[in-house]
Amino acid sequence: MPKAKDVTINVFLWFLFIVIALFLAFWLYNIYQEYMVSGVLEESTTSSLQCGGYMFKISDVRYDNNSLSFTIRNTMGNIIKNLTIESDYEARTKELVAFSSGKEMRIALENFRIADTFAVYPEGCAKFNVKIINISG
Repeated sequence: MPKAKDVTINVFLWFLFIVIALFLAFWLYNIYQEYMVSGVLEESTTSSLQCGGYMFKISDVRYDNNSLSFTIRNTMGNIIKNLTIESDYEARTKELVAFSSGKEMRIALENFRIADTFAVYPEGCAKFNVKIINISG
């Protein structure tokens, strides 16, 4: 009788293992379908790779009477075509003409309200390549 009990337990454990393995396989397949086939993962990966090609520095920041100005330098990498400057109150996009690697430019924005910080990023790169500048000191 003990041998029959051992066989029953082994069959039950194998059955349980197969059920768990099937559940895991279907769950992983659904994740694959959701992210890879729909293009969500590929889209964000492409954006992060493109945004990683922009390398820039912000310096000489001045803010007086709602007027913001700063110097941006494209240290190396892709040509920056559009630059977004975003505060707590608004966002503006500046078109940069032929702003290639090694160039430096002064950006000025009139009537631009800022609380304490503002963000600067190439267009479409708010999640992947953003510089946050604190003006309060």
